[in-house]
Amino acid sequence: TLLEIKLNDIKVSERLRKLDYSKVSDLEESILQIGLLSPIIICLEAHRLLGKTTIECKRVNLSE
Repeated sequence: TLLEIKLNDIKVSERLRKLDYSKVSDLEESILQIGLLSPIIICLEAHRLLGKTTIECKRVNLSE
């Protein structure tokens, strides 16, 4: 089951590289035309810091 979260609830750390807005624009156009093909992935570092050795996941068939 996929979750939906508010974009304003997502905290993004400082980027190492500047954002390439031409690539963002290409992605924007793709999302408008065909939708989001793969959901965002939340960083696993928090689980590692908690000492976790496993994490819940959803297996998907990418050929669908």
